[in-house]
Amino acid sequence: MHDIKIYFINLDRSTERRKFMEEQLDKFGISYIRIPAVDGQMLDALITKPIYARLQEKNEHYTLPKAGEIGIYLTYMDVWRKIADQEEKFALILEDDVLIDEKLFEDINLICQNVSSSEIVDFSGKKGFWASEKKSIIDKLSITHYSTCGLGFMGTMIGKIAAQKLIDTFPAYTMPVDNMKQLAYKHKIPIWTTNRAYVKHHSENLGGSTIQIKDHDLKTKLRREFLRPFYRTKTIIMNLLCF
Repeated sequence: MHDIKIYFINLDRSTERRKFMEEQLDKFGISYIRIPAVDGQMLDALITKPIYARLQEKNEHYTLPKAGEIGIYLTYMDVWRKIADQEEKFALILEDDVLIDEKLFEDINLICQNVSSSEIVDFSGKKGFWASEKKSIIDKLSITHYSTCGLGFMGTMIGKIAAQKLIDTFPAYTMPVDNMKQLAYKHKIPIWTTNRAYVKHHSENLGGSTIQIKDHDLKTKLRREFLRPFYRTKTIIMNLLCF
């Protein structure tokens, strides 16, 4: 594929997922790079304690993170830096539990011709809030820009310039990367979503989530469920105001 690098993120201990992804990608006959994910279970307290202290003081998100979410952020920051420094204009980032549609690598070059390196394309097909613009690529293939995109980074193409904007906007952990992606009013990166779901989570067949290792206590869970809709409403309103 021209001007696109392929990365997939995988924990060293998740050997079954690595095999699953490598078998899929090898079948498509494309080159790819495996990114060893930062394992939240192995993070030193010297890293996590300052993060928790800062988050409690600033109260930027409605819940404190699990160690796995901090690990995911550190992993994505590593990938974003690689993308910003690479020669290719774009990179496709895949999580290690996604089932890939065979059409993805046929259509991705066409989509690249319709976006710039300062933009992001979400290949999950998840609809967001308020479709502000739609581009027709070819028959039955289009991409849509939502004021607030859908959650998730499971299969996302990021341009070089967009990667640098993510680095600059989120230099430290403030919230899960899925939520960072939705903060268009902060990062100001156009995010397009395909009308077709080229990637789908397959985690239930691979042992379930690798980050939900231990949930918060009941009080924290209730607080999270109560505050989540208010946080999401705020994000939607702020994104609309920035248009």
